[in-house]
Amino acid sequence: MLLILLALAGCNTPRTDRAIELGVNVSPGLNLYRLVVAGRVGAPPPKLVVANGAGDDDSGRIAPDGNWFAFRTHRAGLAEIWIARKDGTGARRLAAGMEEMGAPSWSPDAKWVVFQARKSGVVRLFAASPSAPGLREIATPPTPSRQPVFSRDGKSIYFTQQDAGGGAQVARVGFDGRGYAVVREAATEAEESGSDGGTLYYSSGPSSGIFGVPLAGGKPKRVTPLGGDRQWALSREALFVLDAQQKAVVRIDLKTGHQSAAFVLPATFRLPATGRALDVSADETWYLLPLDDGAAAGQPK
Repeated sequence: MLLILLALAGCNTPRTDRAIELGVNVSPGLNLYRLVVAGRVGAPPPKLVVANGAGDDDSGRIAPDGNWFAFRTHRAGLAEIWIARKDGTGARRLAAGMEEMGAPSWSPDAKWVVFQARKSGVVRLFAASPSAPGLREIATPPTPSRQPVFSRDGKSIYFTQQDAGGGAQVARVGFDGRGYAVVREAATEAEESGSDGGTLYYSSGPSSGIFGVPLAGGKPKRVTPLGGDRQWALSREALFVLDAQQKAVVRIDLKTGHQSAAFVLPATFRLPATGRALDVSADETWYLLPLDDGAAAGQPK
């Protein structure tokens, strides 16, 4: 499988075992690739970005400034968190030596990368800085904490945890470990909108669609039936969702609701079993996306 960087040109309560148990790599064969889209729906062949003979990188997340990306790799055995420049150069280990390390996510100022990892038998949240050694543990309740994403102001972290009934819910805690609160029941993988910061978007399971709810309070609205866990991403102005059946990425304008096909995927595309399946840069100039190795077979590198 591949992790592709795609450049654009303008264009049911979930159960814990399904919704948030994402730390075990069961889809080997991932490599990091870049795919440039020259002003049209479609693309030329992908090109290798970061060489990995083991072929098992996934869960790519793009830094807010678009200059770096973070990803999870199993190239050394247990999962590690690495970072690399936009063009794939300068790839290096950011965090290692822990079990069940999950998809990374950047702080708005790109000074921190937050991720999940197992410690003393429980999955917890940690942060690492690209500019300084060491790990910082984020204080959360004793239940497993997964899928962390920074708030738009960088002061808090949203994450998925197990509720009392064994389902999943979204909680929020300050980066300093204070101010913990459950913000959404029967939900996973939440993130604030990039356009106004006033809406929380989330899924409710692998094929639930994507919902939005005002942070100030109000009823949730199903934005699209497409997508689910790992299958969507936000830019500053739009929601991008995988349409696995049509093998396409759909762009939904956050202000107007207008939907358009942003990109048609290679014919060999299939969803990864673990890790985040889609990310888009804030300015909508490139994607991160995992695809099967067959999508790049015989293509120039």
